Amino acid sequence: MNNGIASYGKYIHINPGYVSNPYINMSNMSAGMVRYNGNSSKFEVYDGSAWLSIIDSIPQIGLNNLAEEAIDWARKRIEEEREWENSDHPAIQAAVENLRKARQQVKITAILAEQEENNDKTTS
Repeated sequence: MNNGIASYGKYIHINPGYVSNPYINMSNMSAGMVRYNGNSSKFEVYDGSAWLSIIDSIPQIGLNNLAEEAIDWARKRIEEEREWENSDHPAIQAAVENLRKARQQVKITAILAEQEENNDKTTS
């Protein structure tokens, strides 16, 4: 279990990964050693004479509101288009086909415009 990073938000998931329990010889401690104290649930560092608690703040990873709103918007659009594509209504089917053709025309126009722009740059 990963106690070092907190995840917040609906689109961030953290896999705790592999947990390792290395052997530490507590009778031969040296300054700089780090351990996890299960009694206090804190990480500690040995300063050469005593174990000191390390600051116990936990970093949080998440998306900001704008990113979450963008993902929500995209998911809503995908769901809408799936509903339209699965509709049996002839008018909706015709509109979906017109939308598909319009998107194809926009892609072709964008490619041609980009090629024209590139040609203009190479000839000037």
